[in-house]
Amino acid sequence: MHQIENELPAEVIEAAHQLPDDGFLDHPAIAALQAVMDQASEATYQSQVSWELHSLRVGPVAHRLETLQAAEEEVRSGFRGLAAADLVRGDLEFTAATDGRARCQYLTWQIEAAQDALQVLEAEAESLEREFEAASDAYERAHAQLRHALWGLKLEAAGRARGMV
Repeated sequence: MHQIENELPAEVIEAAHQLPDDGFLDHPAIAALQAVMDQASEATYQSQVSWELHSLRVGPVAHRLETLQAAEEEVRSGFRGLAAADLVRGDLEFTAATDGRARCQYLTWQIEAAQDALQVLEAEAESLEREFEAASDAYERAHAQLRHALWGLKLEAAGRARGMV
């Protein structure tokens, strides 16, 4: 509500409601606020695009992590069988069993790397969410300021038209 509203009769306020926004869009205050809104709108759009691109990266990493974990579990479950096969062959170096454990260790490191990558992506997501919220909030503030300024200009115009302001 504008301070000026308290000083104007109801017919002036009603007349102000009837005025189209288009007649005030070239006013410097409105144009400046529209520019702020446009900039905030663009920032909101860009942060949304960044979020969508980010989301496309999370799925494959999460899927790869699941695949690695399943592979590690499968290799780990075969340790005794590999040792038994080495015994049957007389391989007291336990080559197959050792290779299986080495493969399992490599998978463990890949799992840790994938988990690290997911943590990085999670931190990115938090940052992108903050950017989106900040841009959205800036847009909403600018929009509210524009509506307030526009209403004030309409009240002044309607008051002037009736010789009251």
